Amino acid sequence: MKAISVRRPAKILLACIGLAVCALAVRFGHWLPGNSDTASPVIQPSILSDTAASEKRPLRVAITADAACMPGVIENSGLVHNDASLYSTKYGITVDFVIVEDWETAFERLASGKIDVVATDTATFPLAYPKIRQANPVAFMQYCWYSGGDAIAAHTSIPSINDIRGKTLICAGNSRSHMLALYMLSLAGIRPGDVKWKFTITGEDAVRLFAKGRADMCAARSIPLRRALNTRKGARLLASTADASRLIAGVFVTRESWILTNRDRLVKFATGWFEGAYSARTNPQLAYDALAGIRGPSEPPQDIQEELAGVDLTDRADTLALFDIPGGQGIGFNRLFSISSGLWLDANAISSLEIPEIARNTDVILSVPTPTETPGKKPAAVVKSIPISTGWRILAGPIPLYFDKNSTSMEYASRARLKTLAETALLFPGTNVLLQGFESADENRWLALANTRAATVSTLLSGTYRIPRQRMYSPERGAFPPADQKNNSRVDACIAAPADR
Repeated sequence: MKAISVRRPAKILLACIGLAVCALAVRFGHWLPGNSDTASPVIQPSILSDTAASEKRPLRVAITADAACMPGVIENSGLVHNDASLYSTKYGITVDFVIVEDWETAFERLASGKIDVVATDTATFPLAYPKIRQANPVAFMQYCWYSGGDAIAAHTSIPSINDIRGKTLICAGNSRSHMLALYMLSLAGIRPGDVKWKFTITGEDAVRLFAKGRADMCAARSIPLRRALNTRKGARLLASTADASRLIAGVFVTRESWILTNRDRLVKFATGWFEGAYSARTNPQLAYDALAGIRGPSEPPQDIQEELAGVDLTDRADTLALFDIPGGQGIGFNRLFSISSGLWLDANAISSLEIPEIARNTDVILSVPTPTETPGKKPAAVVKSIPISTGWRILAGPIPLYFDKNSTSMEYASRARLKTLAETALLFPGTNVLLQGFESADENRWLALANTRAATVSTLLSGTYRIPRQRMYSPERGAFPPADQKNNSRVDACIAAPADR
C-alpha cells in the first residue's frame, strides 16, 4: 500500500480546521472548568468589555431604605459616592447606593446590567431567581438577620394560627411578610388554599384594611402593625420574626459573571460593609443618624429606634456560618433557600424548585480578610423558664411524637417529626420548647413513662440537634391542647413564647 503524504499547505489547512472545531466546542459545549461550589458561566467578550467600563464608574448597589442597609451608608458617608468616605480613602473604590423598594425592579436592573449588586433576602430571592435565571444571580455575602421587622396579627376570634382555616389573611403579595405567613401556616399543617387571601401593593395598605376590619389576619411590617392594634379592638400579635429570628437572612446578590471579573471590588465592598456594621453596633447613634437622614424629619424617632432593633447586623463570620464554611452550625443558606422555594411553590408563585447550591458563590467571602478587632455583636437572647401563670403564645405545634408501647423508644415515623421540631427550634432561637409526656392506661404505670419519654425527647434535642436544655420546659397540663385524644404513648411538643412577650 502506498503511503499518503500530506503537503505543508494541506497540513496548515487541517490544523486550522481542528482549531476551529475546538473553538466551537468550547463556545457551544461550555468546555471550560468551573468552581465546584458554583455554576460559573463562560466569560464572553461582552463581559470583559463591560468590566473595563465598570472599573471607571462607581459600584452600583440597590438597597432598601431600611435599618439593615445602614452599614453601607455609614461607610460611604451617604448614598452617593464620596471622595472623603472610607470606601474611597481606605479601600480605593467608589459606591453609589440606589434606593429601590420594589425587589422585582431591582432584579430586572441587575439582570440588564444597570445595577451591579442587590440587597435582598432569603425570603424573596428564591421567588426572583426563576425570572432572572439566565443572568446567573448568586448570593455572595450576608448583611443581617431580620429579627423583628415582620409580624402577624389576628383578631381574638382566632385563638392561634391553627384556627385560620377558612378565614381571611391580608398582606402585600410576594413580600417578606407574605413568606412569613406561608411559613407559619405550614407549621400548623395549613395549605395556602385553606385560607382566603387578600393581596395589596404595599404592606401599609394591608395594615390599613386590617385596622378597618377587612380581614381576620394580617402579615406586615411590625411597626405599622403594632399601631393597628390600637385601632382595631380585639386585635393582637400572634408571631413575628423576633420569634423566628433565624428564618430570614439579608443577603447581597450579584451576577456570577460580575464576581469572575470584579471580585477584588466586591471584596473591598464587603470588607467596608462589615466595618460599617461594626461601627453601627458599637455606636448606634451612627446607624440612627444614617436612617433618619434617609427617612427625613417626618419619621418618628421611636419608629427609627424600633426598626434598628428589628435587625441583627452580621459580619464575615456570620456569612461563613450561613454558607456552612467550615461546617456552620444551625440552619444555613441552602436550607433557608429551600424552605422559601417550597413555600412559594405551594402558593403557585413559582413553577419549579431551584437547586440552592447554584444560587450562592463563596469566592468573595473567602477573600474577605478576618477582622482584627473584636466585633461588637448583640448579646444572645437569654431564654428563661417562665411560670405557667403568665400563659404561653403557641407558635408551632403541638407535634405528636409517638413511642412503642411500654417503651421509651420513639417510633421510626416520629423521628422525622422530631427533626422538624428541631429545625423549627433553631429558626426560633428566642423561644421555649414545651414537652408534655403521656402514657396510656394499659401501659405499666410503675415505669413512669410520661416523664421518661419527655426526658428522652429533651436528650435527643440537646444531644443530636444541639438545642440548649435551658430552652426546654415541661408545662402544667392544659398549657396547650393535646395533639391526640386516642393514643397516649407519646410526647406533645410545642414551640412557644411567654404570652406577654
